[in-house]
Amino acid sequence: MKRNNLGMVSVTMVILSSGLLGCAHSAHIRGSVALKHSSEEADVCLGKNEVKAGDKVNLFKNECKYLGGTKKYGGETPSCMKVKIGEGEVTRVLDDHYSTIRVSSSVSFNEGTIVEKR
Repeated sequence: MKRNNLGMVSVTMVILSSGLLGCAHSAHIRGSVALKHSSEEADVCLGKNEVKAGDKVNLFKNECKYLGGTKKYGGETPSCMKVKIGEGEVTRVLDDHYSTIRVSSSVSFNEGTIVEKR
């Protein structure tokens, strides 16, 4: 008896697709700070297909803490939240992958800070 693998391929594709989209909660255009030039300026991983000069961006950090209770993978269960820390503006697009943003000096950010287009 010959088996038809088409059904198995379809199920596998659905499982893989849902796994790949697991962290895609919305249609936000998101990157991160690649290089911090000063307290007010940085290059970010948002290129010419994602942003243009004048676009507004929000900056976020992850705040994680460990919850008591069950041990998972040798440690406590972590709980993380994405917290908005400020706003900025794209001042220029550098290339396909990077652009420069400017934020107010009151925003405390580092390389790796999450940047989302508004």
